[in-house]
Order: sequence, then structure tokens, then C-alpha cells
Amino acid sequence: GSSSRMTLMPWTKMSSNLGGTSFTMHRKRASCPPKRRSTMSSSMVMYDESSTSNSDVYSAVTSTERWVSDLVSESEKGEYNPYVKRDANYVCETQSDWAMIVSSFFRHFKEAREGVEVHAKRTGGSKRYIPYRSSLLMIIPFNPELTDYFPTFDKLIKAINEAKSRENDLSTDLFLEGVNKQLTESEDNDWTVNIHMSHLHPKFGQKSPEQVWKEMEEEQNEEEVDVNLVLYQERKLKLRQSPYPTALFEIRGDAPEPKEESLDRTVYAARGKDDKSVTYRDILKFKAMMGMSSVRAPPAEVEKGSAQVVSRETNDENFYAAIEKSIDTITTKTPMEQAQDWVSNNVSGLDSSRAAFTLTETKHVDEAFEFTFANIAMLNGSQSTSHYMVMPNFISKSGASFHSFSLYVREVLDAIPGMDNISLETFHPDHFEETLRCPVPVLVVEKA
Repeated sequence: GSSSRMTLMPWTKMSSNLGGTSFTMHRKRASCPPKRRSTMSSSMVMYDESSTSNSDVYSAVTSTERWVSDLVSESEKGEYNPYVKRDANYVCETQSDWAMIVSSFFRHFKEAREGVEVHAKRTGGSKRYIPYRSSLLMIIPFNPELTDYFPTFDKLIKAINEAKSRENDLSTDLFLEGVNKQLTESEDNDWTVNIHMSHLHPKFGQKSPEQVWKEMEEEQNEEEVDVNLVLYQERKLKLRQSPYPTALFEIRGDAPEPKEESLDRTVYAARGKDDKSVTYRDILKFKAMMGMSSVRAPPAEVEKGSAQVVSRETNDENFYAAIEKSIDTITTKTPMEQAQDWVSNNVSGLDSSRAAFTLTETKHVDEAFEFTFANIAMLNGSQSTSHYMVMPNFISKSGASFHSFSLYVREVLDAIPGMDNISLETFHPDHFEETLRCPVPVLVVEKA
């Protein structure tokens, strides 16, 4: 599995807490006859200690659970609410720091994905795959700004969903491994994971001053108002007005469909040999090509059939080329040491007493987001002015894709109040600027 750790430069002293605190309550509704309120069973698990009172946490969870139970009763009487879930887990986020809350969002994305992976391993040997379905309610009661003003919460949720939806656009090392696997293997054994996140809020539907002004202008242009439509919209908004700001995760995992025959062969036979149309296999090759380095020279060897054809060079040139290639691929230094040495020698104005290095070995986008925002929270709560996050196994081939990841982080930061003082920069072996080509990928977060 992947792991993350923090390593400080030898001259740096700093104490920070990376972990978040969570309170989890599992609620499962027992089977019961129709139109009868079912009994509830619960178990509670506490993680770490927090300055937040346990009674406050318990109150937030039970209030939300009671609100959901009341809506279930209304649904059983005929008032349908799509946001009511009979079987759900409740998690209370005890952090009030913005960056740690965002990190917790992506932690739940990661844990949902891992839950599907565990389920896939358990059912992989059976003849009939059992689909995975789960729901999670993340309650966020201790951030006053989120509780008091819905547009802020709405903007944050939309930014996180947008960042999550773009993860397939990144040429991660894991993605490229999957593309190569699909090109070489006839069957795809990876489960598909779909996670949908919606949100609830005590003031759901509250509008910003800009939105109110825009609606006033639109109402002036309208000749008449549909009263029934207004009542319907008000009732729809009320169904999403929970006691506290809450995020609802809908997790779905499905087994891959068996492939009896290659899609490319079927399409190719139907179109004929002279047809040059693009096939799915061509798309996979294009994705693999786009993930390759754009600045590092390709190897001198190319494949031709089963034989290896080497470019015609002199013996001395071949000898030194082999040495150069081995230097690129073999090193006795760890990724952390490579990053520290390069930053020390190439970053001007580095304040070594206020800089920290962290390392993650993750290959997954959700875990990279979680790690990044945990570092931002650490940075805001310490005397440090910069964090250098070393990510050797995340996006090591494409500097452009690694830069895109930093832009996605920036878009989420823009949705958080008070994050204008945070700046991002990337160092990468494939960076389009030669002066920023570090031996390993590094995402830099700086505080003004």
C-alpha cells in the first residue's frame, strides 16, 4: 500500500499534527414491515483526542441521524426524498481548520475507493460478482463560516467535485500502468468505482448578494410568476436543509464485464482492412504516448518485431551512452535526498530554518489531494514558510500533467476563504523550464 511521511531538513525544528480527528457512528436500519418505524442500532468509535467536547460531537451526529429518521418516516408515508438513506455511516469531522476539512473530504474519497478494492478481492473468486453499494454522511459542525453561510459551502463542494472529476485527465503512473495493462491483456479485471458527493446545509438555498441581485433583475423582466413552481422549489430546498453542513457520499463499485471477443477485432472485421478509422486500442496508445516525457531523450534502442535494433554509433559513443542511461535509472540516494540536494543547490533565497520536506509514496489522485491539503494545514499552523512535497510515484513521467494537478489544487484553494496567501509551484524532471527540472517530482506550497 501507499504511505506518507514527513521528513524535515536537518536544520529545521517544527512540531505539527498531520492527522485529523473523526467521530464515527454506524447506523443500520433493521428490516421491518412497511409503514412502521424500525428500531435503530448503533456503535461508536472514537479516534484520537480532540479539544472538541465529545458531547458536542455526539449531539451533532444524533441530531443529524434524528433528522434523517424523520425524513424516512415522511418517505414511508409517500413524501419521497432522494437524500434519505436507510443504510448509512455517519462521520463527524471535529476539525474547524479549512485545509484539514478539505483533506478529510479526499480521505473519505480514498477510503471509499479502498472499500471497493477490498470488496473486489473478497468476491473475486466467486462466479457471481456482488456489486458494492455504500453511503456515508460527513457532518461538519465546528466551522462557523461553513455553518452560517451556505454559498461558501456550496462553492467549496463544487470545487472539490470538479477536482475529483478531473483525476482521469492526469497521466499518473498508476494510470499509465493501467493503459499498458489494457494494451497487453485481453481482459480487464479492475472494478469500476463511482463516487458521487452531494451536500446538505441548514440554510440550503441561501443566495449570495450577487445571486439575489441577478434574480431581482430577472423578475423585473418576467410578466408573471408561477406560484406552484415557487412552492415546489421551496419544498425541494427544505428536503436538503439538515441540522449541520453535511456531505453525502454515494459509493458504487461494479465488476468488469467479461469480454468474449476483442472490440478492436470486431470493429476491424466490420469496417474492412482499408478503413483507417480510430479504434479504442488507438486511443489507449495515444494516452500512453501523452504520458511520456516531452523533454527527456528517448532510448537509442527501438523494437522491430522480436529483435532489438540499435542505432549505428561508434563503440565509444555506445559505451558512454550506456553509462549515461545507467546514471538516469540507478542512484543510491533516496527520492527525499535527491529533492533536498537539488532544492538546496537550485532554489535561490531558500530559508533553511523555515522550510520542511514531506514525502508521499502514493499513486492515487485522491490520496495526493489529501496529503497536499494536510500539508497546507500544517503550513498554516506552523512557523514554516514553505513545504516541499516529494511525490516520486505519483506523476513521474509528465511535467505538464503534474502542473495540471497543482492547478486543480489552486482551484480548490480559491474556494476557501483566506487562502490568498498560499502559492504553488512544481519541480519535475520533465518540466518545460530547464531551471525547474528536479530529479523527482516536487510540489511546493509557500505561505506569504
